[in-house]
Amino acid sequence: MVIEQFGILYPGIIPTEIGNQTRFVLEHSAYGTLLEDLKKAIKSFNPNISDYDAMALAKGGVIKDLNSVELSVNYAHKKGTSGTKCN
Repeated sequence: MVIEQFGILYPGIIPTEIGNQTRFVLEHSAYGTLLEDLKKAIKSFNPNISDYDAMALAKGGVIKDLNSVELSVNYAHKKGTSGTKCN
């Protein structure tokens, strides 16, 4: 599949050159939709999680620069001190 066709099949994902290799990334404007979809997916597993915590977890999966509260939320869920534990 050529790069031009990729853009037609996957709108919002654009080619970029990184280290002399073509990589495909989301356009900046597409991240809002991606994060909202991730938040909804997280809430589908645990409907009792707050919208804020779900968004913090969604952002933690794709964004490097989280604020201190989002980092704390992610850490607490990762360590099992917050949220619902898996069986």
